[in-house]
Amino acid sequence: MLTLTALSLALAPAPTSPDRLPADSVLLQDFRETRHSLETIVAMAREERGVERISTEFVRLTRNMSPSDSERRSRISDARWAEYKHLFAVARVQNGIGFSEGRVYFYKADIGLAGYGESKGFLWLADSTPPPADEADGSGFDKFRRIAARWYLEHSRP
Repeated sequence: MLTLTALSLALAPAPTSPDRLPADSVLLQDFRETRHSLETIVAMAREERGVERISTEFVRLTRNMSPSDSERRSRISDARWAEYKHLFAVARVQNGIGFSEGRVYFYKADIGLAGYGESKGFLWLADSTPPPADEADGSGFDKFRRIAARWYLEHSRP
């Protein structure tokens, strides 16, 4: 019996495996350990103009999902993008950030295909206005949990 229990624990997906989102407790520990880097990323993101998404693989400009290198460099230099990539690694933000006026989304983990999967991450708000209340629509949902002043844990499924 003990062997079967040990085997099932060994076969269970880890909290950060590709087929399972990390537990809130794992994300909260990450937040505590990397908050300084997260705050630095927020400060940088708030300086950007004409940019809505930055990851280690791509930069998406406002109204331009696939900019050429020269278009991207007109908004974010190679050195600045390298700085974001470094901070993403330090803060363990595997999938980069998205932002709009007064909000920075940190994409920590996702499973499934874009538009059909689930994701978890952090949301930073510029003011004290809370994010939209937890919403459910059909099979999708957006849930927010306050974790610090201006900071929320976010769990979404379209």
